Amino acid sequence: MKYFSVLLAMAFLLDGIAEEKLLFRCDFSRNDGGWRIPAYWGGRLEWKGGMLHMTATKHRNQVWGRTFADCTADSISGGIFRLKMRIRGMGKAVAGFLLYPERGKAPQIVSSDQTVKLGGSWQDVEFQLDLSEKAMARLAPFIELRGEGNLQMDDVTIARISPNKAGMKLLSSVPVIRRGDPFPELKLSTNLKSTGFFVFSGRKVSRITSSPEGVLVIPGSAVEEESDTPPSVIAGHGGDTLRLTFNVIDADLYERFEKAAAKMKLKEPLEILYLGDSLLDFDRGTNAADILNYWLNRGNPGKASFHNFSVRGDSLRRVMTRLQGNPVYRAGAYDGMLKLKPDLVFLWLGQNDTASRSNDDFRTSAISSEEQKKLTSQLMRRLKSAWPAARFVFVSPSSSDSELQHAKAIRQVKSGQKNVVRFGDPEKIEAFDRTWRESAKKAGAMYIDIYNPLKNLPDKKKLFKTGDGVHFNPAGCNLVALLWLEALGREQ
Repeated sequence: MKYFSVLLAMAFLLDGIAEEKLLFRCDFSRNDGGWRIPAYWGGRLEWKGGMLHMTATKHRNQVWGRTFADCTADSISGGIFRLKMRIRGMGKAVAGFLLYPERGKAPQIVSSDQTVKLGGSWQDVEFQLDLSEKAMARLAPFIELRGEGNLQMDDVTIARISPNKAGMKLLSSVPVIRRGDPFPELKLSTNLKSTGFFVFSGRKVSRITSSPEGVLVIPGSAVEEESDTPPSVIAGHGGDTLRLTFNVIDADLYERFEKAAAKMKLKEPLEILYLGDSLLDFDRGTNAADILNYWLNRGNPGKASFHNFSVRGDSLRRVMTRLQGNPVYRAGAYDGMLKLKPDLVFLWLGQNDTASRSNDDFRTSAISSEEQKKLTSQLMRRLKSAWPAARFVFVSPSSSDSELQHAKAIRQVKSGQKNVVRFGDPEKIEAFDRTWRESAKKAGAMYIDIYNPLKNLPDKKKLFKTGDGVHFNPAGCNLVALLWLEALGREQ
């Protein structure tokens, strides 16, 4: 295995190579982006003027400074990563990554052999890391001052570099597994025939060769089950990776899914299209849309399929803006969508529509009920004109951990952050849901209530990602998918 690192003034991409952005909020326009200095490192850090400032300090008889930030990206094993930043100041600096082979263990420090001599002008710094043959739990970028000096840092990015040569695709759905059952083998197709691949699962690394026909078979024995995360495997070659996460559920939930799936008898193929926000944009491959698709196909092999056009951060207003072709975040996310002919269209929005901000003491939602009615009416006219034969499903907004959201917002306001956003206020979600339900009835659409079933759960907090309170973990995704499946079964 090799690490490749280099510091450059500028970078370029070859044709066919794709970059996926992994680090966010590090233009430092609103806050420090989560960068920090542990007590056992040298350096003093300050956020001001839309950038980070670090000054070297004396620590253990040495003058130096180092700051880092967490990168929560999945699929670190087998990847190639590029760190970029702009720096200036006085002294010498070096950039790199902290690499964590195992959770809870001390990191390895990987950096360039070259140092950057700082001056008054901005310099573009780049560091590339090759983990294509290495298992890694997580990584974190850092910048270090070596000796006396100070630096300013801005516009930090991390991108995953994919050559896009392997073309790996799963030949069937990742199965839902009853806890305690053995892991089945997985079959992937690939453009690379008779070629060696690395397969990573936890700390386990396997070497598997694709067949002459371009089929990669991953045996169940290659999977390592970890106690704190869902079991997964990453197949990789030369920086191209495909992560497959197993959905392992308890026996009682498995049986409930089986009963609901048995009621779904599809006489014809069923093509579903989803329009939503981050609740369906995050965790693609393992979120509620994927789980529902698995169970629909369980008793109707090959008949159910879906297209997920959800975009994180979307609201009714932004969905309409994108449909109208106006400038908006990920403007091309709906490219080709209206040419499809879905049988069923799921609309699951509301979290961003009901968000409130500290500018008015969190009193009002992002959109009013009147604007919600107007936008929903416009949306339905647009979608029905494109898909006159489709059936529409309005999904209520989900209940959130409002206590956690309130506490998080209070901390952010006290820390001096401006324009703090708060999600999950029950009264705002319930107001949105009343109007949403009325709009569904007016449109002749099916309505699925997940708000009340989730709201009344005594252990609701266990459905969300740690420290989040809005986005679902695997348990939450499974429950949402089950509620959808049961609702569809009642409509059969």
